[in-house]
Amino acid sequence: MYNNFIEHQIPKHWAALQKKDYNKILKFEQNYYHLITKNPDSLDSFNRFFLNVEPLLLAAASNYLQDVKNRLLNISSAPIEFLKDFVDKKQFSYFVVLKGSYDLAHGNLLLSVLSRLQRADKFKICLVLLDYDQNNADIISKELENLPVIGLEHVNQDKSKLYFYLSYLVSQTKAPKVKVTFWGVPFGIVFAGFLLKKMNTNVIVRYVTLKHLHSFPPQSVDICAAQYHVLNSMDYVNNTLTVLDRLPFTKKQLEFQLPTQKNDQNVRNLILEIQQNNPDKVLISSLCRIEKCLNNEYIRCISSIDFLTLHFLVFAREENKFHLFRDQSNIKSMSYIGWMLKINSMIDLIDIYIDPLPHGGGFSLALAMFNQISCVIPPRDITKSPSGLHEVSRIACHYKDDFVLVGNQKNYHMKLLFPSDNDKVSRAIKLLSESKELRYKHGNWCQKIALKSFLYSTNQNLKNCFGMQ
Repeated sequence: MYNNFIEHQIPKHWAALQKKDYNKILKFEQNYYHLITKNPDSLDSFNRFFLNVEPLLLAAASNYLQDVKNRLLNISSAPIEFLKDFVDKKQFSYFVVLKGSYDLAHGNLLLSVLSRLQRADKFKICLVLLDYDQNNADIISKELENLPVIGLEHVNQDKSKLYFYLSYLVSQTKAPKVKVTFWGVPFGIVFAGFLLKKMNTNVIVRYVTLKHLHSFPPQSVDICAAQYHVLNSMDYVNNTLTVLDRLPFTKKQLEFQLPTQKNDQNVRNLILEIQQNNPDKVLISSLCRIEKCLNNEYIRCISSIDFLTLHFLVFAREENKFHLFRDQSNIKSMSYIGWMLKINSMIDLIDIYIDPLPHGGGFSLALAMFNQISCVIPPRDITKSPSGLHEVSRIACHYKDDFVLVGNQKNYHMKLLFPSDNDKVSRAIKLLSESKELRYKHGNWCQKIALKSFLYSTNQNLKNCFGMQ
């Protein structure tokens, strides 16, 4: 895959630049981002991708802007007038750009952060939704107490025009200095960032990463990362780096919710059927797409618990990934669940949650702990885990007013939460699966840690996400 990327795809898309096929180049970045940076999911994979792609994207953005100035590209006047009217007489100092769905974890968290800002701060920000039309944007605006929201889906078919219109939107604000924050995903930032800086002399382009350490965009963007993402890792980043406080969830996000989508109801019914057909088995899951866990480290960990009386629930978008995982692991009793939009609607059916490897869960970990599910977190490098594990670890290590005595071992909750090797993972799960009383107590303890780890914020913490003073 990587050799094809270097030897064929990169030269092919430099040729596309000569043909002014800018949209093809941006689609290439998005498609190969997942193929290269996630194979394997590591800092080296991320760096080798952008070291090769960034020069192409910068050249494409420079040529695109020159073609616009020379009137060689067809820029429709209708979106221009729409953007002018939207920004007219407003002095937005801050724009935050969301790519993708606001129903997924990073989008959901962004709306949560925006909703909790003080009212006076909300009107300094303009939220830009790249994948929604203005009707959806208006609905979100009402949910956020009329925070300004604009939807650019109508120009989204051509990515190059999308980023041009975004840059034009920012250029129309009357504010003397502007900060533009891309939220959640890095692809597209190089091209858009170049246009933004060329069309707006006083703009700062920022990127907030919610995932593990190496989810940094290229060197031309200021980085904003939660504290636990950069612990002992400052040397990995050559960019301007701002360390944020944690980005917490809300109680509403972590509460059990009845299914609202037909597919989610079908998934819940499937799990209930599995539960009824396996009354003597404990239901275990990592609550993440198994595509993220197709690695030797996770498979060894999961295979170490094959002697237990359990049933493993596997979530995946593609059923072939489930079969691949099943063939590589030793667990005989497992089911393909598919995928659901809101895992809140089945969290009550899980007995034990295993945090995935190599990168732990963010929302799924918070959801399981908050809902009193017994959680087992295998050993890993905390600096490479996403939202929350460092904070959970710090609080759990100092939380000493409630623990269970098992034999002569104190702080047994801690030992269940953070086993030190795969053998202890299997023993911890065995203990939890065989003792409903301990599972209940441990679940209560996990919830107490979740309340301290994930449900705390101040207005300044929230403002820091957007670079607000």
